[in-house]
Amino acid sequence: MTAAQLAAGATSYANVDAFSDALYTSANNNGHITAWVTNPTTAMTLSKLKQGSALNSPLLQPDPTQPGQRQILGVPLLVSPAVPVANNQVWGIPRQFCFFVIRYGTEVISDNSVFFTSHRVAIRAILRCGFGFPHPPSIVKISTT
Repeated sequence: MTAAQLAAGATSYANVDAFSDALYTSANNNGHITAWVTNPTTAMTLSKLKQGSALNSPLLQPDPTQPGQRQILGVPLLVSPAVPVANNQVWGIPRQFCFFVIRYGTEVISDNSVFFTSHRVAIRAILRCGFGFPHPPSIVKISTT
């Protein structure tokens, strides 16, 4: 199985060229990136980039219909502390090749006998789940060197 593609950026982010390369890298592998995911530190760095040295407009496009939502080339930028901070990693994720998988054997049990002193019910749920990426070449990792 082929791994995720790598679109290496420069030593730091100065423009959206690496993101444009990532969109086309995914497209070359039948993917369509629907979200960028990065850690809060890298998102903060990206949010401070400007469109030019003479302009004070942010490089990330704000979405007027969703205050606080940031986009890069029209694709939403999501933030998660689960993404490593090292090398300012940003992942381009195509929705059509990402699955939330629930394994067989999910169980929900209720028990009235635990709380005889009042009208309460104890509930226990067991769920085994994970994420599936059946076509890794459509996922693109961008990082600085």
